Amino acid sequence: LSGKQYRIRLATTAATVGDPLCSVISQITKVIVPPVAVTVTPPLTICFGTSASLTAVGSGGTAPYSYTWTNTAATGGTVSVSPTTSTSYTVTARDVDNCSATATTSVTVTPIPTASASAQVACSGSAFSVAPNTNIVGTTYTWTAALTSGTASGFSNQVTAVSGPISQTLINNTTTSAVVSYTVTPYNGVC
Repeated sequence: LSGKQYRIRLATTAATVGDPLCSVISQITKVIVPPVAVTVTPPLTICFGTSASLTAVGSGGTAPYSYTWTNTAATGGTVSVSPTTSTSYTVTARDVDNCSATATTSVTVTPIPTASASAQVACSGSAFSVAPNTNIVGTTYTWTAALTSGTASGFSNQVTAVSGPISQTLINNTTTSAVVSYTVTPYNGVC
């Protein structure tokens, strides 16, 4: 419809549209419909194995709109995607007159960090230091510490993520060895 010129015929009834005595023809009229536009969710970052919700909103043209997306079989104004690698998505919004507009967004997939460390033996009153091995540079850690056998003090949980190494001074005033287990949770800023 948009941008085309039309003559409009007005009549007293539908039956008299063709009767020149009961109808009039307007001057040439140009119909202007705003072009279709679409906005989409800004780029997102997710952890590997999770999903993201993408939303497109059409405007202009003649509603309602239909939406199709690249890189997913899902359709509609809001779709859920679960990419395994970083992926771009282009949405096409189409109005009832088949006019369309496109917009693009992306989902960056961040790998889940892992960490491992070897057991350490420490003398009572001496600090130990363990730097976990990780798959992502810049990984930080939180941990919980628990006495699993014997008697010892000086261990504590780390609730705010810090860069390694894990270092504490354990005290054992007995003649029996004590074991303190640390459960480490890696964090890479996203996951």
